[in-house]
Formats: sequence, C-alpha cells, structure tokens
Amino acid sequence: MIFLRQLALPPTCEIRRTDIKIEAPPNVYEPTGGSRLIFYRNIWISPGIRLFDRRRRVWVPMPRLHGRDADGFAFLCIHPDSVTSEKNILDFIRVLDLFLLNPGYKAGAGERL
Repeated sequence: MIFLRQLALPPTCEIRRTDIKIEAPPNVYEPTGGSRLIFYRNIWISPGIRLFDRRRRVWVPMPRLHGRDADGFAFLCIHPDSVTSEKNILDFIRVLDLFLLNPGYKAGAGERL
C-alpha cells in the first residue's frame, strides 16, 4: 500500500488536500496476459469529498466514491488508462487529477456525471 499524505486537490474539490491510499501489487509491471500489466489500481481517498458542478453552480457528492474501510478511507472507483512499462505512479496520479477536474473523464455509458 502506498500512502500519499496531503495530496493537493484541484480547485473543483471542496477541500484543498487529502490523504490517499493506493494499492500496489508486489510487481507493478507483471504481465497478466493479453499484453496487459498489473499496475496501481485501487484508490482510497477521504470520504465525503464534494465537487463543484459548474453547470448547476452547486457542490455535489463525488461520483464513484463508495463506503469506508477500517482506516476511514472511501474507495474511489476509477482505473488507470492502458499501462506500458514506461508508465509510473505519476501517470496514475494524472488520471486521478483528470477525474477530479472532470468526473465524466472515466464515465461509462449511461453513467451520470
């Protein structure tokens, strides 16, 4: 498990900083078949974070944020883009930033933003 303490959040978030937990497998670049690699994949973040919806001009609950674990973190259901051996944890954090700036970035078909 990797802990990032007081990671700065984009201005779309109601709070400025949060602690984040990231699940890391024993071998980040281990092949899983079909040219896919194991990578950083699960994020836990402070529960109750709200994002500003510019269309409605109100703070709304963060989409894809679920429950709490024993440490008080909530599971954030987003996943990194396709992984290559050239990518690292900074690429993973970029995906998190893009999601927080635009919750529709990783939205599935029919998913409300």
